[in-house]
Amino acid sequence: EAEGVSDIEELNKILDRGMPRYTAHTPVSKKALYEEFKKIREVGYGISDQEYEEEITAVAAPVFDMSGHPIASLAIAGPGYRLTVDELHRIGPDVRAVADEITQELTLAELPESNGSAHPVHEEESE
Repeated sequence: EAEGVSDIEELNKILDRGMPRYTAHTPVSKKALYEEFKKIREVGYGISDQEYEEEITAVAAPVFDMSGHPIASLAIAGPGYRLTVDELHRIGPDVRAVADEITQELTLAELPESNGSAHPVHEEESE
């Protein structure tokens, strides 16, 4: 929490400004967005079913820094006829798992004892 502002307070500030409706499928009400956020936190990934662009679907999972703050996301998007919502739910856990691996690698790379690499450097023994 930065300067005593909770995540919920920050989220409410953003949502109070209003959300743009990109397509007829875009959730814009606070209630709909909070329900979606709850689902995302439960499963670890989010699905867009034509919410940003008609005919395009996507699945995404967050990548976190060492402090647990989201810094990026890993996403797969494509045409809805190819990436159906059922298919997105099927691959969602895999997207989340890879995003988790990236988070782990970044966390290892950020550790003070680290040499900047997530993998230890092995020096060959000289004879």
